Amino acid sequence: GGAPDQAREVARLAGGAAALAARARELVAEDLRLACHLAEWAFLADPQDEAAQETYREVFAARADVEPSLMAKVAFGEPESTVAAVRAAATAEKG
Repeated sequence: GGAPDQAREVARLAGGAAALAARARELVAEDLRLACHLAEWAFLADPQDEAAQETYREVFAARADVEPSLMAKVAFGEPESTVAAVRAAATAEKG
C-alpha cells in the first residue's frame, strides 16, 4: 500500500503518468501547490518515465524558488536528488 499505490491509481484515472505530468506543468502558473501534488504523483506512479522525472524536478524547483524559508527550499529541492538517484540506478542496471 501507500503513496506509490495511490499515485498509480491517480495516474491510471488521469490517463497515465505523462498525462499527470502534463497537467502539472499547466498548473504551475496558477496553482503551484496542486502542480506539486500532480508532479509527485506522476513520478511515484512511474519513476522511470522521463517526462514524469523532469516535471517532478522542475515543478518542485519552481516551488523552492518562491519559498521564503531555507527549510522549505531544501525540502522542495529534494526531487532533484531523488530523480538523480533513480537515473543513476537505471544507468547501472543497463551497464
